[in-house]
Amino acid sequence: MKVINNFLTSDQEDKFENIVNSDDFPWFFYGNVIHYRDENFEKFNNITETYAWIHTLYFQPKGSNSDFYERFKVILDTFAEKHNLKITEMLRVRIRRSFWCKGHTLEKYNYPHVDLSNIENYKTLVYYINDSDGDTILFKEKHNRDKPDQYDLTKLNVALRNTPKKGTGLYFEGNTYHAGNCPVETLHRTVVNFDFKIEE
Repeated sequence: MKVINNFLTSDQEDKFENIVNSDDFPWFFYGNVIHYRDENFEKFNNITETYAWIHTLYFQPKGSNSDFYERFKVILDTFAEKHNLKITEMLRVRIRRSFWCKGHTLEKYNYPHVDLSNIENYKTLVYYINDSDGDTILFKEKHNRDKPDQYDLTKLNVALRNTPKKGTGLYFEGNTYHAGNCPVETLHRTVVNFDFKIEE
């Protein structure tokens, strides 16, 4: 897992922020971002259940799901080129915008998860569209597809906390448990999440 500093030009960073802030950009409301959370959710004092606006750019097996896919794919292509990675398979790309939630504090986070629980050996890149608070949390524990209930997701060990900074990214193994967050001081927190396979 590593924090990736600015790998786009400042003009590119601004372009992507302007796209998602446009009145013409289509968002879709998700009442719950994570669908497989514990039914007794209210007992978890360290986790905030949250809604979000979502725009899914790509997902298997359908493929491209948005007219904006090719434009945002530039983010991953540029990252891969600068870090000598060969993308062999795109799995999912989506944009998530989260907001302040009642009762949320910066000591809390959203539900720990992996993006694709039935797929192995993939990578994740989280790209930050804007400066905001609400750290991304990476945990030490790894998801095991054959033992999905191996861990108590309310008692994971934090490996890394990263504060969103426009134009930067967070790159990690796809089976790493992680959690998004809600902002407290900023208006919204917007990320692009890429899940993909590379040539090893």
